[in-house]
Amino acid sequence: MSDDLTALIGPYERWAHGIGADYAYAGATIADSPFMAAAAEWPAGTKPHSMIAGLENKDSSKKEPAVLLPTLWSAAFGKPGRVFCPIVLHVSEPVSATGADRLRDLAAACSQLRPGETERLGKQDTGICFNSRIPRSAVHLGFRPDNITERYARCPKATVPPEAIMAVIDDGIAFAHENLRDAAGKTRVEFCWLQGAAQEVREPTVLFGQEYLSDDIDKLIQACGHDEDLLYRHASPDRGVYAGSTIDHLATHGAHVLDAAAGHRHGSKPNPSRPVPPAGSLDALRVVAVQLPAPATIETASFGKDAFILSAFHYILDRADRIAERYLGKGRALPLFINFSYGFNAGPHHGGERLERALRSLIRRRIARGGATHLIMPAGNDFLSSLHGEITPDQLSGDDRGFDIPWRLQPNDRTSNYLEIWFPQGAVPDRVSITITDPVSRVIYDGPIDRSGLTIRHVDLMLPGALCQHPIGQVSVECYRTGDDEALWRFVLALAPTVPDNPTLPPSSSGTWTVRLGHLHDVVQHGPITCRIQRDINPFGYALGARQSYFDDPGDKAFDASGHRPLGDNPVGVFVRRFGSLNGLATHDAVTVVGGFVATSRSAALYSAAGRDATHQSASGRVHLSAPSDASSALEGVLAAGARSGAVFRMSGTSVAAPQVARAAAIAYLTERRPAHVPSDCGAGHELVRLLDGQLRPAPQDSISQTRLGHALLGREG
Repeated sequence: MSDDLTALIGPYERWAHGIGADYAYAGATIADSPFMAAAAEWPAGTKPHSMIAGLENKDSSKKEPAVLLPTLWSAAFGKPGRVFCPIVLHVSEPVSATGADRLRDLAAACSQLRPGETERLGKQDTGICFNSRIPRSAVHLGFRPDNITERYARCPKATVPPEAIMAVIDDGIAFAHENLRDAAGKTRVEFCWLQGAAQEVREPTVLFGQEYLSDDIDKLIQACGHDEDLLYRHASPDRGVYAGSTIDHLATHGAHVLDAAAGHRHGSKPNPSRPVPPAGSLDALRVVAVQLPAPATIETASFGKDAFILSAFHYILDRADRIAERYLGKGRALPLFINFSYGFNAGPHHGGERLERALRSLIRRRIARGGATHLIMPAGNDFLSSLHGEITPDQLSGDDRGFDIPWRLQPNDRTSNYLEIWFPQGAVPDRVSITITDPVSRVIYDGPIDRSGLTIRHVDLMLPGALCQHPIGQVSVECYRTGDDEALWRFVLALAPTVPDNPTLPPSSSGTWTVRLGHLHDVVQHGPITCRIQRDINPFGYALGARQSYFDDPGDKAFDASGHRPLGDNPVGVFVRRFGSLNGLATHDAVTVVGGFVATSRSAALYSAAGRDATHQSASGRVHLSAPSDASSALEGVLAAGARSGAVFRMSGTSVAAPQVARAAAIAYLTERRPAHVPSDCGAGHELVRLLDGQLRPAPQDSISQTRLGHALLGREG
């Protein structure tokens, strides 16, 4: 592939859709589908509908791809700032295509998605993040955004007019659960979008998947009665489109989270852990739910989500406007709470990740239009996972003033592993050398990466002397845009599974890989080099054979001197850092970050991740408050609904803490408690803490607790 096209393909895309595609989990790919989800970043002023109009391709004989737009929030564009837009590409690709062919098709598609002025401004002014393919049966080429207007007009109004909206983006959404019904037995779910479902309607209201309005759900409940297995079979979820269907499980991540955020069963006894407004119900809280498709949830490294997540936010904001217009009138807005219990480990961790910037832009624009909007996300569960390290000047050694990064890959790992190495602001990698050595001391790569003036360059990693000449990994150097006029350099390493599903492919060796960076003296003068391993764990409800790699640093002690698990950061000089392990998608200033604590002790849950030290003055990149995520040190998790009405189960993690805060915030609005004036520059987290005044108790004041728990704990004193 030419350098011009190579510059359009990012490290994850090149591995996942190119040379590393052969290692992918079989259920996460739909090789014979021509539809590819992607997220585009364009210069300010770009108008997506106008731009793609000339690229729509209804003639399959043409080579250029069609570009399809999903539901887009009308107020998202036309303002200052860069444009972020989810798109679906229609790329013709034979099933037998090689990795190079696949990358060439994607690069060709990407090259056509540049606005005309981008050629003048430079390639980096446009960014395209390719995600996963969408099944043919899930895409409806007859989609028109206006279809929803007439369809929603025919939908009966709610008995109790809505006063607030709870939106949840997750997996395994139990949208027909009895805890989501009002006093009359009607659903409170106003809209539900199953992104991975087969399309079965004549006038689709979404581009891909299936949408259910409240009357659709009520009709399903009436037709199927208490047989929710039958109901979900009729609802055509992911079954038959992707491998497996999460909603068939007894318990799902989405069912638990949605119930914690908005569930209430009429006639149940009062429960302090599941509060309701003084009216005694949540009937005035309408629900908008989005179920992500299977590839977005089962891809263990969190690659392939951006387009689906960004589409979900556009959909939620559009549907929230429609609800408010129907019940309050045109131009009015209802308070909106978005619980998004997802995340990943890598990224720049200062709000500059592309999806972070896109979500921040949407949230800020709705607030600017007068709509109270709160995005609530979990802190993450990797405080003790050894996935974050920093290289500082005092750690350099050797004649080349370098550092050895100890990266341990686990045996029997069936998924790829990724390591990101972020250079500080102002540093460039031109003189930096990289030497990659496997666990048996074979040098896989040694030398600098000659980027030849490009902003991105990739090098395949080959096993020396191996009979199979298939790369076992790749190393990339990339200048990654983090803002309108800002960028950071990074190295990204991808390594194949230690036990591939396909036994003919060469594996990566399990054990400690050494990644030595040389000639770092000038780089670390700008600040520490940050190293982050991407998550690689089995998502809730799936068994994919993923095993998390980690930094095998001898200075990172698993227990302190008293034999307890550590609560604070490692000592200065140790490579692995625990502070700074925060969810990489929740480091901007338009999100409230929620940690988890143990209910009986009010101490941070061992896994609950932390941002920067509490002494740091920034309102972003830190935990703002915490909620219970474990009942006690002996009883993990908190109770909420299973995938069927009447079922409950325990789930732990900060993912279950976040919806409790979202619920409390919605109740504050439903009881007409509004926050006092909050300075606009204080950040979303502080604003929500102010809103919840009266429902919180102070967190311990020591620096470790303030860093891990934030300023307050959900729950009144006593």
